[in-house]
Amino acid sequence: KSDDLGSDIDYLVEKNIPLVMDVSKYHMHHKFAVFDNEWLANGSFNWTRSASEKNEENILVLNDTLLIHKFSEKFNVLWKEYSF
Repeated sequence: KSDDLGSDIDYLVEKNIPLVMDVSKYHMHHKFAVFDNEWLANGSFNWTRSASEKNEENILVLNDTLLIHKFSEKFNVLWKEYSF
């Protein structure tokens, strides 16, 4: 979705924010975020303009320590897998 209208990829690169892009044949399709190791956001929400303005989406925000830990571990695995 990096080429879609409204994508923030160029802005993040300009601000030197580390990111990795999914260039695999089978796309990474996780939809979660961990904020400050204190909050987990997870659901069908696609993190796109359409998701926030048009689609029927859901998102759950939790501060469950065990879930945050598990999702953080998964994030680290994905970050390494897609970094090259």
